[in-house]
Amino acid sequence: MEWFNLMEDVLIPICVCCVLPISIVLIVFIYRNRALAQKTEVIKLAIEKGAKIDPDTLMDALSGRNSKSKTVMKSKTVMSRLLNRLTWGILLLLTGIVSGIVLLCQGPDAMPDSKYVVVSIVSLSVGVALLVSYFVGRKMLGKEVAAEEDKQTDNE
Repeated sequence: MEWFNLMEDVLIPICVCCVLPISIVLIVFIYRNRALAQKTEVIKLAIEKGAKIDPDTLMDALSGRNSKSKTVMKSKTVMSRLLNRLTWGILLLLTGIVSGIVLLCQGPDAMPDSKYVVVSIVSLSVGVALLVSYFVGRKMLGKEVAAEEDKQTDNE
């Protein structure tokens, strides 16, 4: 019985806090190295056979970056980033408000657990920060948003 208490008190937290994160990082590291080795092998074979390779593709493959991810990041407009902040700001603000109301409705005798209060306060404050970021960004980046809208209407 003593062994079980030792395992429950010491070994499980050590496994959860140390072994699990290290193994996750190790798995990601091994996967990326294997993918990079496969890309370089394919490029090496293509060069040996005399195929023409775009220098940008070669540099992307050898550096471990994905050229598709760069185009996705570039295609995200200023307005879509601002709307993303607005969406998450409203969601987190409402989560904080609802969880605060639930904590207050438990009654005066029920002492809420501190972690629920912290989650409520953190989600409320992050939601407010994202909303402020949206409104300030919209005001500061108004010219860029207008230029993007003009560019999109010109392309259509």
